[in-house]
Amino acid sequence: MIRIACAADVDRLKQIWSECFGDGEPYIDFFFRNAFVPASTIVAEEDGQVCAMLFLLESSVCFQGQENRAAYLYAAATLPQYRSRGIMGGMIRFAADFCRSAGFHSIVLVPAEESLFGYYGRSGFKTAFYGAYESFRVSEHTGPAAAVLPVDIPEMERMRREALRQCGGLMWHGREFCYAVHEHLFTGGEILFTRAGYVLYHREGDLCCVDEWIARPDREEELRSALQHSVRAAEYRIIRPPRAGDDETAVRARGMILPLTDDHNFTAGPADKPYIGLTLG
Repeated sequence: MIRIACAADVDRLKQIWSECFGDGEPYIDFFFRNAFVPASTIVAEEDGQVCAMLFLLESSVCFQGQENRAAYLYAAATLPQYRSRGIMGGMIRFAADFCRSAGFHSIVLVPAEESLFGYYGRSGFKTAFYGAYESFRVSEHTGPAAAVLPVDIPEMERMRREALRQCGGLMWHGREFCYAVHEHLFTGGEILFTRAGYVLYHREGDLCCVDEWIARPDREEELRSALQHSVRAAEYRIIRPPRAGDDETAVRARGMILPLTDDHNFTAGPADKPYIGLTLG
């Protein structure tokens, strides 16, 4: 049986999360305290026990200047002994009907590994979101750096909306954006915030890994200099919104979409590379 979750399912959902993803209790509790909404969580039961789950978070997508409501499908998992029975496929169909009736235009997800693009493709999802990957080494010849300021999450959200209105992509709003940022911090990430843009990053020894890079138009170099001045590293690896002129090998598929309505074309054109950067997990 597939159904909407209720508060009584929480302990079982935490068990499934721990067994399927291997996350520790602090992280699991963090999600359930701050982002869990039973009414937008779908579960499957077998033998009287919940054996699979998926969560739907409120978001929107912007394609070709048009923004529509979307559900972000997160942490889909089935206990190992119940796999290969078609349970998750049934849950995705249930989620599509549920989201369509709730007024969502699409469901979006980020496959956890390359092989899952094919798996979700069989359920109707299409590759639709990208990220541009680049790396650079520390330079002694950086230009003027934007001043580093105290983190301002509402302003970060405005910067992100401004950038994504130009290139398209997955947008987080209000509570969900705040959760995504705090989840980044909770998992050891750091934030560099300036008037030129912001950087979400984490450190791995001498490597600075940038999970999201949002720069205001024409202020990319100020942000780059601020990062190099503030975060000392031998190498910087970043994910940012794609832009015209990017080497094709640097732009990689990151997310998929399941259209739920016929009133909008969610298919990106050859030059369109809608962006997904800030994700969960």
